[in-house]
Amino acid sequence: MSGFRLAPGPRAWCGAIATGLALVCIAAAQPPAPASRTTLYLVLEAGADVSENEILVNLRKGLKASAATTAGDPEIRSVSPLFVSELKSLSQSVTEQPEAVAKGTLGIRRLPSTVETAYELRVGEGQIIKKLRVTYKKGMPKEYTPASSGSAGLVLIVPGRYAFYPDSKEADDSPVSYEGDVSEFGKPDAAVKGEWVRGNKHFVVTMRDFRGNRDELFKAITDPKIVANPFESVTLGDNLEFAFASLRASRVGGEEGTLDPENNITITIPALNKRETARVWVQFPLTSEEMAKSRDELRKLTGPELSAHIRKSEPIRANLKAVVKHGDGSKWYELPAIPTAAGTPTPGFRRKLQLSDLDALAEKYPQAWRLVIWEFDDGKDQEAILLDLKDGRHPLQEQEMPGWKKSLEDALKRKPAAKP
Repeated sequence: MSGFRLAPGPRAWCGAIATGLALVCIAAAQPPAPASRTTLYLVLEAGADVSENEILVNLRKGLKASAATTAGDPEIRSVSPLFVSELKSLSQSVTEQPEAVAKGTLGIRRLPSTVETAYELRVGEGQIIKKLRVTYKKGMPKEYTPASSGSAGLVLIVPGRYAFYPDSKEADDSPVSYEGDVSEFGKPDAAVKGEWVRGNKHFVVTMRDFRGNRDELFKAITDPKIVANPFESVTLGDNLEFAFASLRASRVGGEEGTLDPENNITITIPALNKRETARVWVQFPLTSEEMAKSRDELRKLTGPELSAHIRKSEPIRANLKAVVKHGDGSKWYELPAIPTAAGTPTPGFRRKLQLSDLDALAEKYPQAWRLVIWEFDDGKDQEAILLDLKDGRHPLQEQEMPGWKKSLEDALKRKPAAKP
């Protein structure tokens, strides 16, 4: 930042950039006083699955917790990726180093462009791409061979680097995977394949008539006790302020459950990393078809809507006895946190469910599935926490019930034979 300084003024420019979501702020030389009024701009580069509603929910909670106000809701407008790239280039402290290309893969990153979608593809030193087969979300794979110039298909920029322009210009028909043949002098051709990098979204968020302390706002949106999907960190500078944060939760799995002699099955779900989870909800049991239908319907809901939906469905709260009967279908069960010493975070959430009519359950559910939700609760609002999963960013995860078939088989073997 040597030699670069902004004159003090009535406005502060702020922005957010990262794969999940991060903040970048260009502000006046002195931070505004808590009672000052200004227009605050957030330049956002958000992950492909981060929704506008998710950003707004976090900002609303951050504004409320930091006692800041604005004239109405923050306004969101889409901008070009090039705008964010130029903003980042203003700081010498922000430099992008190309990542090493893993063996058997290509290095792929989205190129900033004002008019079209383009990607940079990298191969190892001394290698060239002979052929590239790209699979699109809506269509069959298409094969490309490198050209030395042009603005379509696969174009060689410099040795080891290529520009790729997807055929489809539709936002919902982007590349999803690739396979290719890479050649290197003196060596046999090598195959490369992998998933396509997912493009980011870019917005400018305007908060008009901002009154409050900007630092307190940033502090609030990093606090997992205030927001369900917090920014992971905020690093502030003097004039050109960069605050990098992630809105992404860890992908997790369940722990295997077994039946005890009383036919109780224990469900244990691990806690999320860097998330303040009040409880876990599990919808169980489900066939694979029931799971897919319920999953697809519930993923249409936002985090707060999903929490409200569960409460309207008469869930089995943690203080009630839970008996699973085949004729009752699936229900939502609350899993409380595993008790720990004061000040020690819980490793997960656990509950016993008693299974009834084992023969009928085994017949209806030869294999059982469940849907899992980690819920944030600050005492006022409840919200399902968003997760980064293979097929996108969602507030619930599908899990095949581990040990289900064997547990039922073992229990049925223990069952006394009927008397003649």
